[in-house]
Amino acid sequence: MNMIRFIKVGVALTVVSAAGAVWGATAETGGAKTATPVLASYNEGLSLLKAGKQEAALEAFIKVVAGGAKMTEPEARAMVSSSADKAGMILMEQGKLEAAESMTLKAIAVNPRNALALNTLGMIFLKQNKAEKAANCFKAAMRADPQLAASYRNLTGMMMAKGDLVNAAQYLTMALEADPADLRLLDSLARVYEQDKKPELAEKTWKTLLQKTKDSPRAKLQLGEFYLRTGSFDKARPLFQEVAAANPKLLDARLLLVRLLAREGKTAEAEKAGRILLKEFPDDLAVRAELVGLVNEAAPRKEKKP
Repeated sequence: MNMIRFIKVGVALTVVSAAGAVWGATAETGGAKTATPVLASYNEGLSLLKAGKQEAALEAFIKVVAGGAKMTEPEARAMVSSSADKAGMILMEQGKLEAAESMTLKAIAVNPRNALALNTLGMIFLKQNKAEKAANCFKAAMRADPQLAASYRNLTGMMMAKGDLVNAAQYLTMALEADPADLRLLDSLARVYEQDKKPELAEKTWKTLLQKTKDSPRAKLQLGEFYLRTGSFDKARPLFQEVAAANPKLLDARLLLVRLLAREGKTAEAEKAGRILLKEFPDDLAVRAELVGLVNEAAPRKEKKP
């Protein structure tokens, strides 16, 4: 849920900043002088939120909601709705779910098509174990703003939790259409295809991720790990070797080569490679754990020898 929260707040900041610019212009022209104090609280809340001062930001946003309650201009109502949504988000993070729900409902009452607020309300319902209400909110957020990828992610998480991999893949695909730049979605989609026993689609998705990251070492290792999990050792080896050769100090690539040897049944070679790694990285717990596993695996075989 942390990832979704980060994305959601990031989107909210962008939308709100744009609204603030509109209101600044209105106040300067004298068209809404009474909104100036509310605007000041709004901008203050944004700055405090960006600085991580949530309690102070909460107070500022609540001032906006109270001060702008009777405003009728579209820009003002958007600002009030956005402030109520942000206040609800902060309250949710503080564990004050009833207050968060009440504040977020105010945001939606002011602007029923506030997709961010609908998404926030869905997250609150999730924390209250109200799955059906949560799903309805996420779907409403999708309808209000088809480009809000966070709502698709939240629905994907719900589908994954109940083992509905088909719908999980569908929502991830929709999220990618809404936010094609978010490569984490490709990672998640590939893993869903794997769990759903669709290796061809999984491989295609991992390769797409590799292409979009311009053959990054991390993406190469991810594709190699997929091949390792599916038993395609000949495809995994060159990927691991290439990354290890180009990045000698990158432990992950060399550790995966050790695991590859072990999966191929070459336990003695894997153990030897593991001990070499241990000399180079004596304090690394992952290397130690890997080596202990290899030694334990090799021990029964040694005992069987005449």
